[in-house]
Amino acid sequence: MSMPLITDVHLSTDGRGPAIIFPGQQLAQVEHQALVDQLIAGVKEHPDRKKIEFEAVDGGAADRWRVQRMRTGRYALRHLRNHCPDLDALGLPQWVKALLLDAKTREKGGLIVIFGLTGAGKTVTFGATITARLRLHGGYALTLEDPPEDLLEGAHGTGYCEQIDVSELGGFESGIHTAMRCFPAKDPSMLGFGEVINNETAAQLFRLAGDGHLVLATAHAKTIDAGLERIAAMARAAGEVNANELLSTSLQLAIHQRFDDKGQLEVTALPREHKITSHISRGDYAALKPEIERVRISHLKDR
Repeated sequence: MSMPLITDVHLSTDGRGPAIIFPGQQLAQVEHQALVDQLIAGVKEHPDRKKIEFEAVDGGAADRWRVQRMRTGRYALRHLRNHCPDLDALGLPQWVKALLLDAKTREKGGLIVIFGLTGAGKTVTFGATITARLRLHGGYALTLEDPPEDLLEGAHGTGYCEQIDVSELGGFESGIHTAMRCFPAKDPSMLGFGEVINNETAAQLFRLAGDGHLVLATAHAKTIDAGLERIAAMARAAGEVNANELLSTSLQLAIHQRFDDKGQLEVTALPREHKITSHISRGDYAALKPEIERVRISHLKDR
């Protein structure tokens, strides 16, 4: 049963709490009951799954939901899209799209990080960038997600994407090792990493990006400079003493996105430049703030 206006449902499978419908934080009404019952049945049938699907009653695409256990008997479910939006439809500035699709990174690899807070659309930009790059440049992409949200699997122009649900492999660390064994020997490849959430995976991503793979990742942060400093600190905590140096040599692009009070997307970006990588190498992340503003203003003047 597809209800596209609903983004999230919080519910109890044990009858101890009400079902809450989002947006609006409203108690479930009579018109929501069939959906709530269907979701409760799906969670009960597959209590360990992080994603459930239902056949659409109209014969269309299946209804897909991400499942997160909040406590015993209480779950938060997020309604997932049935297609990956096109990069051109996201409202990104043209100069940011050009940086995301830069052909040079296909051969030399490196790290592209998409920062933002919860609900900023990081995952949408992540998936749309991967599919757009495949259509434009070809090659192969493998994504590691927990669980996969947008449907990226399949052919995109002359490129191809496959998705791995890391929860089936025991977590992101195991997923990275699996990805390394799955990459083709000679074709340029991309690794898409759903979200940097622990120290060891941050260190692994730095190493992979430094080895010539093109790595795209999302991470939670209020700003680009704070996000870069955080993932470098995570990598150091995992024993990567050269985290700043690895980040400075591998970083190709960092962007940050947020929605303003009117729902308009605001994006800042930090491309690879010698001055910027020098700051990162020294661990002087505060010095990136004026660089981010400089880049922003320079592109405002180019309009």
